[in-house]
This record gives sequence, C-alpha cells and structure tokens, in this order.
Amino acid sequence: MVDQCLDILLKNESDIKRFSKMFETEYLQNKYFTNLAKKGKDMAKLRELIGLHSASELENRKCLEIIDKNLSYFGDKPIELKIKIKNLKHLELRAYEFDIASYLKQSKTEPPIDVDLDGLVPKH
Repeated sequence: MVDQCLDILLKNESDIKRFSKMFETEYLQNKYFTNLAKKGKDMAKLRELIGLHSASELENRKCLEIIDKNLSYFGDKPIELKIKIKNLKHLELRAYEFDIASYLKQSKTEPPIDVDLDGLVPKH
C-alpha cells in the first residue's frame, strides 16, 4: 500500500528531495526513475540503478491498465472505458450487456467478478 501511495505522490514530482527523510535513498531513486520510465522518459539513470537487463525488461513489458476514473454505472450513456496501454500492437475488447438488477432479484447476492460469459454474445 505504501508502494502505491508513493507512486501517486511521485507522479508529478520533478525530484525526490522532499521524500528523502522518509525513505531509503536507493528505494526512493528506484521508484522515481521507474515511474519516469513508465511515462516514457529517459531510461539512462534507471539503467544505472537497476542494471541493463532489468531496465530492458521494464521498457519492453506489455501493460494494460484500466484507469480508476471510469464509471461503474453507465445507465443510458454509451460505454466508455479509459485505459493505458504499453507495447501492445493489438487490443480486442468485447462488451457484454449484464442486467445486474435481474441477477440480484434471482440470486439475492452480488454477481461474482468472474461471471461465466459462455453463450453470451458481445453487444459491442
């Protein structure tokens, strides 16, 4: 959890001085330059800190991240999903209509996160 909070705090920082009394220098530098690398910034300093092999793995890693600011309920609005992608040449997205109200009435429980979609046809 501290790791995730620090990522958020370092997101828009131009240096790490204000955090230097709270974290070990090596850990803080690693987090800072890793965040810069994820944003496509210069990898040179990160390569020095974590080595060429690890930096190359980070640089070439495929990533798909669903942004937290997405709506959880759309109502009559068109579906809109905000994502970040890195090193993906092709992405296929299938959207299924799922009537949660009917599910709740029938099962009396919230739908599981891994709902079985076998037999359903994507709407979009």
